[in-house]
Amino acid sequence: MAILSERVGNTTTLAVQKERGPRIVDVPHGEWRSWTVPESERLNVVYSVAIDPGGRGEGSSARLYLGLSNEFEPGIHGRLMKFDCENQSFSLLGDMGTVLAEAKQTLRPPHSKFHLGVVVDSDGMVYSATHMTAPPAGEQVHRVFEIYNDGRRWFSGSHLLQYDPRTNQLIDRGIVSPKEGVRILALNPELHELYALTYPRDHFLVISKEGQVRDLGRVGQDNAFGLCWCKDGCTYTTDDDGFFLRYRPKAQGGGGVLERLAIRIPDAPWRDGTGNLVRRMITGPDGFTLYGAGTKGMRIFAWRPDSAEVRDYGPVVGIDRQSEYSHLPSVKALAFGLDGWLYIATVPYSGYARSDSGCELWRLNPRSGLAQSLGLIGGSNGGQFTNCQQAVSSPDGSIYFGMQSADPSSATLVAWRSKLPEGMVQ
Repeated sequence: MAILSERVGNTTTLAVQKERGPRIVDVPHGEWRSWTVPESERLNVVYSVAIDPGGRGEGSSARLYLGLSNEFEPGIHGRLMKFDCENQSFSLLGDMGTVLAEAKQTLRPPHSKFHLGVVVDSDGMVYSATHMTAPPAGEQVHRVFEIYNDGRRWFSGSHLLQYDPRTNQLIDRGIVSPKEGVRILALNPELHELYALTYPRDHFLVISKEGQVRDLGRVGQDNAFGLCWCKDGCTYTTDDDGFFLRYRPKAQGGGGVLERLAIRIPDAPWRDGTGNLVRRMITGPDGFTLYGAGTKGMRIFAWRPDSAEVRDYGPVVGIDRQSEYSHLPSVKALAFGLDGWLYIATVPYSGYARSDSGCELWRLNPRSGLAQSLGLIGGSNGGQFTNCQQAVSSPDGSIYFGMQSADPSSATLVAWRSKLPEGMVQ
């Protein structure tokens, strides 16, 4: 265990000037606010967004924890940041280029991302796991497979970081996946246990908060981007073909077991489900129902683990045609509003670098299946937001989205506040 800083961020607070405030756009359905993350020109996307709703003590307003990430820029490391929702200010908690010793080894890929890899425990502790897709400094191509067994050049491995907001300490719990990144991290708030899927080998890891690891082996060829704890005490994801995988931590005398269920997420009726791993998945307001979308057909689904039936809402937008490969917009971020509707952010097909169209926001009534478009994320400025990765709801009803802005290229935090009638789902 290494304490990286005793007062991380105390002298390096990057605050949005309050007299400037956020960029605000009014639309008929609600209000958009957006903040450009300071000094994010080369770290141009917020891949991870996690929320601590606050309320544990005096002055503890809601806070967001952001994984500021670099997709492809050679040699640039990611940053862990905090956003105070009340003061609308950003604080730097740790730059991986300075807090990790191996960052000085320039032949190795940088810890360039926190890819869906930040979570907040019930006690306010924040955990994050580093990832990589950017090449080393001086190179132009990400070659994780070619360098995997090269002792001088392989990626050192994902670090588990723990941030304690009470002491403002950022602690390195060490490498949890040697030579591998972590693409998604989940938390069991009852056992204070973490779960991760690694890249490129797609192993399922069980990690203690102190950084001790149990590797349960490979679960697929590609990574599912849905990994959720449920109030039944289990954690769920899918394999490459959309079959649910369940980790039961209290099975086998407390050691835990990972099992494949005979239930799978929906795909178009003319497909056999091959390659339709889960693209995004969250736990609903009841703590039991899992909501998500597949990779192939982008069909929204809902499933309770105590049921043999998976509800198929179909694609949220567009028509999935049997005559061609699915070009439907990708479902990239999911969050429930206080109104009980499921809010869904979609990204245009092959939309990383597009500037002619942006990400769109939809909401779905989980009871009736009614879906409504709320227009481009960001309103009239929406065309500049070309990538969305994760979303969270805050106690005041705002939904925050981690984004990439195209002009100029920078990481952006965007918030939606509905002005629609309450329309609570009954």
